[in-house]
Amino acid sequence: MKHRINIALVCILAISFQTFLYSGSIRDFTLPDINNQQVKLSSLTGDNIVVLDFWASWCVPCTRLMPELEKIHKDFENVTVVTVSIDNPRALNRAKSMIRSQGYSFISLFDTNQDVMKQYQVTTVPHTFILDRDGTIVYEHTGYTRGDEKGLIEKIEILISQNEDK
Repeated sequence: MKHRINIALVCILAISFQTFLYSGSIRDFTLPDINNQQVKLSSLTGDNIVVLDFWASWCVPCTRLMPELEKIHKDFENVTVVTVSIDNPRALNRAKSMIRSQGYSFISLFDTNQDVMKQYQVTTVPHTFILDRDGTIVYEHTGYTRGDEKGLIEKIEILISQNEDK
């Protein structure tokens, strides 16, 4: 009996620790956007769900995901799409040029020192998170293959319906 209680306690502590790790307040950051204006992540949550995607200009799956993120940005008025380029300072102009040439209208941020990437423990790109209105990570996905956007959209729709029920 004591053994079962100890296992339950360990499980509860593990879940609490995981929730603590994914807390929105721990993961807040400020980065420059495409116009070199500072954007703070917490200023984007509250009213909207945030799709946060880490990418690099040299990453083919990343560049394939970008048009899908643009569609999400345009199709869901209560979803803010934020991309974070992890390109180094030498590749910064290439990343900005790509965003501009494709006409992407979502928020584009640049993490040239990869500090935020490390804060989010991103080791592979693309790496996509969904943050609820409280700024808590509720979904995480790495990589991109055609069709993955359907799962992302499904999670967004579930969050939107949950918020409408409140």
